[in-house]
Amino acid sequence: MTLLAHEIRFDLLAVWRNPRARVMTMLFPLLLLVILVGISKGGTTTVGGQGVSLRRFFVGGIMAMSLLTACYAALVGTVVSRRETGVYKRRRATPVPAWVVVAGQALTTTLVGLATAAVLLIAARVLYGIGMPARSIAIAGVAAVAGALALSAVAFAVSTVVPNVDAAQPAVQLTMLPLYFVSGIWFSTDDLPEGLRKVAELLPVEPLAHALHVAFLSGTLDGGDVATLAVWAVLGTLVAARRFTWLPRPA
Repeated sequence: MTLLAHEIRFDLLAVWRNPRARVMTMLFPLLLLVILVGISKGGTTTVGGQGVSLRRFFVGGIMAMSLLTACYAALVGTVVSRRETGVYKRRRATPVPAWVVVAGQALTTTLVGLATAAVLLIAARVLYGIGMPARSIAIAGVAAVAGALALSAVAFAVSTVVPNVDAAQPAVQLTMLPLYFVSGIWFSTDDLPEGLRKVAELLPVEPLAHALHVAFLSGTLDGGDVATLAVWAVLGTLVAARRFTWLPRPA
């Protein structure tokens, strides 16, 4: 555990010293919150048929997006880059156990995602008066942790099929951008055709966004969403464990 804490500490320092990482994982979601809440005015939407203001809806949606960015998009790029530049090869030559390196990165992205979520909640309360009961925040925290771990596991699995650093960004965008529009981030899934909504519910982002919306709306935890995230965490871990490599791919 001491080695794991050491790994997390230095991974967090690496994130903090990377200006691009700070902007994309922390400032960009905050900017989106300001823009979307600013233009939403008095609009409303529905979550599971229950009415909710757009301002409150966007808090949960952007929080899910920030977790997706930190725990999936950024992590895929980091893993592929470290593999292809030989960082992982050198790390495996040290006495540090392999699980410490993997768990350290997964937990680091989880902490970054949770920190961004906390900043979004503070900004929503201070700038727009969108308050959340303590119970809702606690339940949303549980959903956020489950989602972050599931997305991190999926990121390690996806990194095993990305051949090089140049392909990492296109692969991430190809898998991530469509999920923005069907997962309850920009608009409610209540507005989607039933077939598309059913497909979205099987993917990891919609259960995360829905769990956050429900937590903020009614202060409850959706067990089905958590179960879906757990399944994705297990599947991602199994694929990564079977296919993950510490060596650069042959040219």
